[in-house]
Amino acid sequence: MSVADLHPQYEKFLPLWERCSDAVEGQAAIHAGGVKYLAKLKDETTDDYNARKGRGDYFNATWRTIAGLTGMAFNKPPSVTLPAGIAKFAGDVNMAGLSLD
Repeated sequence: MSVADLHPQYEKFLPLWERCSDAVEGQAAIHAGGVKYLAKLKDETTDDYNARKGRGDYFNATWRTIAGLTGMAFNKPPSVTLPAGIAKFAGDVNMAGLSLD
């Protein structure tokens, strides 16, 4: 296996990651995806398909969700319950004065 070979798990999830990336990028990426995101109707001409695709609006709730949740993991200080034997080290976890917080 060379460094250029892709792991099977990577190949399995790559389409999902690309779809997520396009969703975050917004309407231009979704429109550029064409039939990947908007199926072409059976008897629809290419011009009609492009016109319909161009009229479609993409509400980017993905980006709004990311923007709203960014930093939420650190919104409140962590609460830690340590066993008595380890609790005494919480004030100096690296023996150089760094606390667990």
